[in-house]
Amino acid sequence: MRMLDLRPVRLAVLSGLFVATIACAPRDATPSPSPTPASETPAKAAAPARAQPSGPARAGESRVLTGTLRYTEIPAGVQSVAAFRSEDLTLVGEAGETWNLAGSSTVPESQLVALAGKRIEVTATYVAPAAPPADVAAPMDGSAPMQYPARWDVTAVRELGP
Repeated sequence: MRMLDLRPVRLAVLSGLFVATIACAPRDATPSPSPTPASETPAKAAAPARAQPSGPARAGESRVLTGTLRYTEIPAGVQSVAAFRSEDLTLVGEAGETWNLAGSSTVPESQLVALAGKRIEVTATYVAPAAPPADVAAPMDGSAPMQYPARWDVTAVRELGP
């Protein structure tokens, strides 16, 4: 009697469970302690509150954003949706809006990490969502690879008072 080879079926089921686990993983985590001293960025006097920009941003547009910086450490080498989407630095505005931040040549990511948990004002340039190159192993979003998310590349940062 000939036996049916179930290895491909088992692999497909395990792959589906892995993707479902990643998709259902909580995305909000409490900020971890800052690994670099905050003394690198001196505190400045509080500035008057500015209205947050409204409306959709255009690629390359620069805006000033204000909020509390949230940092979630993603260990090196971890392959997850959060790691792919670079969701480690998030600015949370006073009305609850969120912006995905990234360092730049003028403001390195380490300087932003040092400000985790603090109220800051950033000048940042909008980078629109984009499809990953064909040679990048991206998580799946339905039947297509997930896009890189929109982000704001920080070009200037200023710590605000409490």
